[in-house]
Amino acid sequence: MRFSLQLRRTLAAMLATSLAWFAMICIVYAMENGPAKEAYPSVANRWPEWKHHVEGKRVGLVLHQSSTVRGRLLADVMLEDGIQVQALFVPEHGLRGEADAGAQVADTLDPKTSLPVYSLYGQRKAPTPQQLQDLDLLVFDLQDVGVRFYTYLSTLHYVMQACAMAGIPLLVLDRPNVNDYTVDGPVLDTAYRSFVGLHPIPVLHGMTLGELAGMIKGQGWIAQAESLRLTVLPMSGYRKGLRLQPERPPSPNLRDSIAMAWYPTLCFFEACPVSIGRGTAQPFGLVGSPWYRNGDTCFVPRPLKGRSQNPVLNGRICCGFRMDRWAQGPLDGPGIHLPLLNEFWMAFEKSYRESPLTNSTNGESKSKTKGLKRSSAEVFFQPFFDKLAGGPALRLQLQKHTSVRKIRRSWQPALQRFESQRQPYLLYPNPLTP
Repeated sequence: MRFSLQLRRTLAAMLATSLAWFAMICIVYAMENGPAKEAYPSVANRWPEWKHHVEGKRVGLVLHQSSTVRGRLLADVMLEDGIQVQALFVPEHGLRGEADAGAQVADTLDPKTSLPVYSLYGQRKAPTPQQLQDLDLLVFDLQDVGVRFYTYLSTLHYVMQACAMAGIPLLVLDRPNVNDYTVDGPVLDTAYRSFVGLHPIPVLHGMTLGELAGMIKGQGWIAQAESLRLTVLPMSGYRKGLRLQPERPPSPNLRDSIAMAWYPTLCFFEACPVSIGRGTAQPFGLVGSPWYRNGDTCFVPRPLKGRSQNPVLNGRICCGFRMDRWAQGPLDGPGIHLPLLNEFWMAFEKSYRESPLTNSTNGESKSKTKGLKRSSAEVFFQPFFDKLAGGPALRLQLQKHTSVRKIRRSWQPALQRFESQRQPYLLYPNPLTP
């Protein structure tokens, strides 16, 4: 009888312990997979919590296909709730994300809402005074990827400037930045300002567009910054470093986590005789060229409607690498993958010495103006490279075969100044350790 009682007590203790562990597992599972994880933490998804900011006002929206409220376009949701949406303003790629990179976006009418759609990409970068004159408020909601040369940041800049000059309040709805886990790359030299880089910030700045809006105003990077009536609605419970993926691709060729992780590196090849997979099913998921002899894959870029009408190296066999086989992203650190840039430049330099005519980008190895043979660097690094890099320093370092360690070391003083400068404008906890 005593043995039986002892056994029962032991079994009861074991059962209690098991139940406790089971309850803990359920709690952890709920935290990781429950409702908090299901909703993308954009401010737009909290509608109608912020409805009072727009009620009774004539509103213009700066938006694109990723500007969604739980999967539905922001404009549709606001109109259904009785908000007086008067006009839509769209960045590169247009309202539905169907325009090719670099293609001008035309003004039009939205067939669903019959609202005017004004392009902010092409000859016009900002709303005109006439387009703003009948508005009480402009709302900005674009999904960014946290890279200086991704043009939605430049659109934000020009929208802020237009609002400041027209006396129109601007409401920025913040969204996650998939590449907010690090600060990396050369800081832009303002002598090289362009639409792919307007501010003295690094390629990977680690900030959301809401944070950057505060910094642009606070640092006086726009005309009449002090007069801009700016409101940034921050996300709730958001922390950086999680690499959250947007609900919809923010542009036609950034369609998955691999593409977004590699975009800060591969975009530099847009200024080189190298394909980064435009015109394939894996844009920014492949890298290769006809002159490259190593790697693990080959592919042929072809025109794809709505994604790449005229891809680089169209119809030519390109050999190189699949980025999904490097699932952890850049191998030399959490940011820009310098060894990959180095690899293709050195391989091109060697191949060009052996056969300059075959390896030139257009079949010409001589300058059209002087009839002189072009160097391998002149052929490989097109002028756009310096705009992407924010100056000539990175190009010159690669040309001289400067080590990755020295290149990174050269970035540090400017990066440290930037991190100190941005501190007052940060809205969320520090990034997780990569």
